[in-house]
This record gives sequence, structure tokens and C-alpha cells, in this order.
Amino acid sequence: WFTFSYTPVRDADGQVAGVVCIGTETTAQVVMQLRQAFRLTLADELRELGSPQEILVRASRRLGEYLDAARVGYVEVNDAEGQFTVRHDWTASDLAPLTGQTMDYDDFGPRTLEDLRAGLILKLEDTARDERSAAFAHSYEAIGVRSVLGVPLVKDGRLCAVLRIHHREPHRWTDEEVVLAQDTAERTWAAVERARAEEQRRAAEEALLSNAKLQAFQIELSDTLRMLSEPGDIIAASTALLGRYLDVSRVLFAQVNEAKASFDVQYGWTAPGVPGMAGRISQVHHFGAGALAQLRAGQAVAVDDVERDERTSAHLRAFASMGVRSFLALPLVRGGRLSIVLLLHRQEPCRWQQQEVQRARDMAERAWSGVEAARAQAALRAERDQSRYVFDSMTEGFAMLDPDCTLVQMNAEGRRISRVTSGDVIGRKVWEVFPKVVNSGLHELYEQVMVTGKGSSIEYKRVLDGDEISWMEVRAYPALDGGLAVFYRDINERKRGEQKLKEADRRKDEFLAMLAHELRNPLAPIAAAAELLSRSELDSYDLKHSSDVIARQVAHMTSLVNDLLDISRVTGGLVAIERVPLDMNEILPEALEQVSPLIRTRAHQLIVNHAPGPAWVWGDRTRLVQVIANLLNNAAKYTPAGGQIDVGIEVRPGHVAMSVRDDGIGMSPDLVESAFELFAQAERSPDRTEGGLGIGLALVRAIVALHGGTVTARSDGIGRGSEFLVLLPEAGDKRPPAAPSTSVSLSPANTPELKVLIVDDNVDAGRMLAMLMKLAGHRAFVEHIPQHALEMARLLQPDVCLLDIGLPGMSGNEVARRLRALPETSGALLIAVTGYSRGPNGEGAVAPEFDHHLIKPIESGRLLALLRQIGAH
Repeated sequence: WFTFSYTPVRDADGQVAGVVCIGTETTAQVVMQLRQAFRLTLADELRELGSPQEILVRASRRLGEYLDAARVGYVEVNDAEGQFTVRHDWTASDLAPLTGQTMDYDDFGPRTLEDLRAGLILKLEDTARDERSAAFAHSYEAIGVRSVLGVPLVKDGRLCAVLRIHHREPHRWTDEEVVLAQDTAERTWAAVERARAEEQRRAAEEALLSNAKLQAFQIELSDTLRMLSEPGDIIAASTALLGRYLDVSRVLFAQVNEAKASFDVQYGWTAPGVPGMAGRISQVHHFGAGALAQLRAGQAVAVDDVERDERTSAHLRAFASMGVRSFLALPLVRGGRLSIVLLLHRQEPCRWQQQEVQRARDMAERAWSGVEAARAQAALRAERDQSRYVFDSMTEGFAMLDPDCTLVQMNAEGRRISRVTSGDVIGRKVWEVFPKVVNSGLHELYEQVMVTGKGSSIEYKRVLDGDEISWMEVRAYPALDGGLAVFYRDINERKRGEQKLKEADRRKDEFLAMLAHELRNPLAPIAAAAELLSRSELDSYDLKHSSDVIARQVAHMTSLVNDLLDISRVTGGLVAIERVPLDMNEILPEALEQVSPLIRTRAHQLIVNHAPGPAWVWGDRTRLVQVIANLLNNAAKYTPAGGQIDVGIEVRPGHVAMSVRDDGIGMSPDLVESAFELFAQAERSPDRTEGGLGIGLALVRAIVALHGGTVTARSDGIGRGSEFLVLLPEAGDKRPPAAPSTSVSLSPANTPELKVLIVDDNVDAGRMLAMLMKLAGHRAFVEHIPQHALEMARLLQPDVCLLDIGLPGMSGNEVARRLRALPETSGALLIAVTGYSRGPNGEGAVAPEFDHHLIKPIESGRLLALLRQIGAH
């Protein structure tokens, strides 16, 4: 800097002939003046500024412009982390500001930090050449720095901040620049600390004021909620208080509808002049992407300006319709489930403060706790009323006893069972009202529960007036006051059912014993006859007699098994009857024919009374014959030798009645009641050698029921005979057409010789069947293994195949299917020979490939008839 003085030089004529110029260097004075002006201006500006950040911004800009620097910034040092953070960065060129960035010490050279920690001015005139920074030149270059001046700010012996001045090119730092930078840094940082202290003071004052307002709000909220008991009133009062306290336009409680992703506004408060939103539904996605997930996680969703926030800017029309410019959504999560959201609206943009969020959250929690408490109280009242109603309407007796066993409550059913009134029991001890309870099992039950504190139960038998027996199930539980809660109910029906089950179990055991007996009886002569047949010295008479014994006893065993199968199929609904018009007068002789041998053996007198005219019913001929035969057989067995049996048929209005009456052993009343139950029968007497399984009458009832009829039993007592009456719906005078004869002659005929393949895993059964085939004049081949049987069939090409169903490794059904598939046996007659009975469709367990189905033991006559039929073709 220079100061110039110009003086004119005149000639003799007084004219200006030249100029005298005196130049004086005034650099020091000018710099001094400029520095002083800079300091004064900066001091004035810093004094007017209140924010620490504003102070840093103004000071950095002033110093940067004064020194013509590229970048001026204040950084705070964090020795614990080995980092520094740029609090403000002013740039005068195209460099990007570094404000807010955090950088590591090690990226800019440890020695530079050591100088600063020591309180020394850091001067790097060329970062690429200075030995302290050359190795880290790339870091300086990355932020556009070639020359650095660093002024440390040390407080209490600790480096807390640094003023950094940068140039983009190498620069020689003058003493004047260093002094000015140091003075500016100290003045600026002192102003920053004063501003921070002032901010803290104001914050403390605001906190005190805010806490005072908060306490006043909380007191008012608590006082208000204490006086309210209805959930709606609680929410209305609390939202109004919060709305006025936070100066918002709306405070709303909204139910979250997860399925529709919506907020359904149920309660709320609105400021005067603001439209209400009760009952309105808002879509969750309007509140920003991911809003629902944040709320589920218990996080608040705050939007300061819906127009500027990218989460909501796409839904401005929706917010405009609600008059919302900023909002706060606070979740209320209970049991891990988001149920309620508190919504706060403002009509203008605003920055939601953390304390506002906390105040709103606290109020919401208090209000909702009050709502839940009110609901709980209401639920308790409702539960109390409901309990009283339930106790009075329940079908089980209930009584409450205090610790002294005084009755304090008894419901209507309890009074009915106990046969008392409320005035008889309430306030009196149990022993006074029910003296028979003393020293009973019920007395012991009450004492046990009171002592152990654990519930227990008993079945209590009581004797009522007139020696009537009544059973109760009594359950006692400890009550909170040391008394008892007693539940009791009438179990007479259950006791009767248990007795019936015991009786049925007894009859089942008797039946099994009887079945074993009935099956052993024919097995003994069969075994004896088989032993005789094994001896070679038998003559033809003994041989025929032994064969007759075996055939007769097998027929008896077959009858027993058929009875069992019949009752199983009929009671299981597996029998379909063929209902055609039948005259019961014509049915009766067939049944008499079946029972006549037994009646003659026991020398009974049989009296038959037919109806004077036709007695038409709709029925199945075979099954109705079975009904009459069973009743006659039953009468013959249970009537001592030489007794009388009366059978009658009578046409009544709408029904045909058939009765069987005898003068036999009769029945007790209990037996009459259970006569038609399965396995029920009177005690066997020594003279009834025919025995029985106790299923005949059960089968009769089932078959009669299939025909839409009824059967009843009557007896005047033991030794006075019995009578059974069957009623069937009348069919009117409708004589059916004569049925064509279907009889088949079983006499030996000139039957052509047939090749018969027998497949049965039972060796004896297969051998005996082969012998029968040979006696009938046929060639028989026996195989026990299904796979071998298929090979044999391919070679023999049999005319008839007799196949057992239950074969090892491959069922008879599968063998039949394969035989049908072979060209050599596709036309053979396939007959199933099995111990399985037919099913409801008549086919049972056999495959459709079979032509016929025979049940073991095989009726030889029927089998030979089938073979004659195939031979005839």
C-alpha cells in the first residue's frame, strides 16, 4: 500500500509547468486499519447473532473473504474416536462444503494433529511438499486443498476445536494472516460458547416452563379422568385437553383395520371452526410408504409438511380434503398387536418437536389406560350380572358356602334339586337344612376341600321321602374367602345307563360262554366221527353213519354262524329286503316246517289259528319266515316237554297281527323289558339241551322294524308262559302273480367231465373239495400258491376255477382278474369260495370277475348244480 502527494510546479509566468509527486509506503498503517475495521465489523455482527451456527457461518464468510481463501471451516475434535467433525465450512469457489462430515485423523497426517494438540499454529504452505503432509496429499487433494492454516482452540488443556483456512494453490502464510486468523478464531469461539450458554439458559427456562405446563396438564388430565367412567367421555375429555395444550387442529383416536389397511376414526376432538372427522375412514398408504410397519413396531410417524415430504406428496388431494398440512401418528400397541392410532393434525406446516411427541404419547397412554379401566369395570359389572343370570339359568345346581358352611347363595336349579326355597336355605348352615348330610360322604368332601384347598367330587346317594333313591354328582371347590363353591347335578339317568351297560356286559360274557359251549357241542361228535373214519376196519354202515354225524353237526354249526351273520348284517343296516305282497297264511306253514322237528322232539302240542281270509302284508318272504321260525323255535326251547304252543294270525284295522303264545317258563318283568336286547335270554335249564345264543329275538325285532312293524313281549311272570305279538302294516287284497319255479334238480345226471382247478391255501379244504369233484365225475387239480395256480391254469385250460379269496401273497380277487386276462382261461367259470359273507349289494368282498360266490362251508348240492349247468351248455 502507498500514499501519493501531488504538488504543481509553476514557471516564471505562473503557469503549471510540472508536478512534484511524493510517494510514501503505508502498508503497515493500511493493514492495521483494515484489520481493525474487520475486527470491529465482525464484533458488531457476532454481537447481533444468537445462534452458534449463525456465528460460525458469519465469521467463516468474513474471514474467507478478507483473506481471499478457498475454504474456511471450524472443526470439532473427538480424541476418543480419533476423528474430527466439520461444524461449518465456507467456500468461495466451486468446492463442495464439508459441513457435517466426519473424517479420521489418520487420513491427514498424525503430526499435524500433534502440533495442534500442543497449541501450535499449523502452517502447511504446500501439502504435497511438506514432510508432515506429503504422504497424505491425496486426502487433501480430495477436498481441494493445497495449503492449510490451522489455529487450535485449546480449553482446559484439551484441544476442542480448530479453525482451518484453505487455499487451492500453494500459499505462503504471512504473520499478519496468522495473527488475524488466531484473533478471529478466539473471538468467534468465545462468541459461540456465549451463544451456547445462552441457548442452554433459554432451554432450561423453556424446560422449566414446559414442565410447569406439563404438570398442570397432567394434573388437569388426571382430575378429569378420575371423574369419568364411560370410555367415550374419557377419550373426548383427554383429546380436548391435548388439542388445546399442543395447539393443534384435531386430535383423533382411530381404529386400525389391518384387512383394509385403513384408519377408522371413532373418537376425536376438533378445534373451533375445523370440520370434524368422526366416522371417517383414511387409507394407511396416504400417510407414507411403510407407515403401517412403523406403527406396528411402536414408532411414531411425523410429517412436517405433506407437500414437501416425499412420503405424502403423492396424496395431497386426500390431505387437502381433510384440511391437513402436517400430522403426527402415534401407535398404541397392546399384546404385540396394533389396535389404536392417535392422530394429531395441523392446518399449517410445522416441525414436530420431540417433547410434543412425548406429551402426546403420554396422554394417549393415560387416556387409553383409563378407557381400558372403564371397560374392565363395565365388564366386571356385566360379568357379575351375567354370572347371576347364568347361575339362575344353568341346568346344574350351584351353592356358595362361607367358611362356617353357611349357605350364602343357591341358584334356581339347586333349589329344585334340593327341593327347598330360597328362604329355607340362605343364611342357614348346611347341617340345619340337610341333617342327613352329617357324617356322610358329602360331609367328608366339604371338610377335605376346606383343609386341602383342592377341588374334589363324589357321587352321593340320598334317600328321599318314600324311600326314593336319588343320585347326585357333587363337586366342591375352595372359594376365595375360605368357603366353598359347590356344583351338583342329578345323575339318575346316568346311573340307570351304567346299570344297563353292566347288564349288557354281563349278557355279552354269558353269550361268549354260551357260544363256546354251542360250538364245542358239535365239534365233539365231529372229532369222534373223523377218528372213526380214519380206521380201515369200518364197514359201509359205520362209514355212512359217521358221515351223517359230521354232516348233521356241520349243519348245526353253520346255522349258528348264519344266525350271527344275520344279526350283524340286519342291525348294521346291510340287508335290503324285497317287499312284495305276501299272505301271512301262506308264510306260516313254511316256518312251521322248519320248527316241526324240534316241536315233535319235545312232544309239544301245537295249535294254529289262521286268519279267515287273506292276510296281506308287504314283505320279504325269506325274512318273514325267519321271524316266525325264530319265535316258534324260542317257544319250543323255553317250554318244558309236553307243553302247548298257540300260533295265530289275525287281520286288524291297518295291520296284520301274528302271535306266538306258550305255557313255558315265562319271564320276569326285567327280562320282558330287555327281551329284544342282543344276547338277552333266561337262565338255561338242564332240559333245554338245544341251547341258544340270545340273538334270536334281537334279530326278530330288527327284521320286523325293516318291514315298518313292531314286536312286543308279554308274560304274567316266572312259570306262567310268554306271548310275542308281531304287527305288520296291512297291504290289502293284492294277490301277487305266481312265481316261476326255480328249483334245481341235484340228482346225478349225465354231466360231462369237467376240468376243475381248486386254489385254496388250506390243504385239507382243497383236498376234500377235490375228492367231491372226483366223486361227481370231474377231473380236479389242487394248487395252494396263487402264482403256481396261474401257471397251472395256463397249461390245463380248466373249465371251472374254484378260488379261495384269502390267499397268501395274492388275493383270490387278483387271481380272478388275471385269469380273465389270460386267453386260455378267459371263458372259464370262476367261482369264489370264501368264509366272508355277502355285503349290502350282494357281492361282498369278491371281485366282479367271479360268476358265482359260495360261502364256506360249501353246500355241495348247490356247487354240483352249478357244474351241471355249465356241463349242459
